[in-house]
Amino acid sequence: MTYSVIEKAPTPEIFCELRKRSGLSPKSVEAAKQALPHTVYGVSIINDEDQSVVGMGRLVGDKHLFLTIVDIAVFPEHQKKGLGKLIMTHLMNYAKHNVTRDCYISLMADGKAQFLYEQFGFVSTLPKSLGMCYQHPPQE
Repeated sequence: MTYSVIEKAPTPEIFCELRKRSGLSPKSVEAAKQALPHTVYGVSIINDEDQSVVGMGRLVGDKHLFLTIVDIAVFPEHQKKGLGKLIMTHLMNYAKHNVTRDCYISLMADGKAQFLYEQFGFVSTLPKSLGMCYQHPPQE
């Protein structure tokens, strides 16, 4: 099986399906429609057999001070084929050529994904800093 890379984020519907099926937290199509146009740089991985989108990754931020790698996702049936590395290669090539040296590039590594990210120069920030996130209270 062969794959191609398109330099743009997927549609909101495919974005949400990729997140859900790859094990990332689900997002609404409505939120994706608002967010995706603000992507600094995105890639979609295309299955050359049927031209379907099977993976994605995005950069969000201001390109000068902060940039975050987000939404690295590949459908389960296409995992373990080097697509995560392909996505990261494209995202990091963009970052290396389009952001300032003052730009802090970060990501959150889920599970064993840290081993992929380490191949691209990412290191744990512990104990100097600890990543945190805000959890919205339950809706009543």
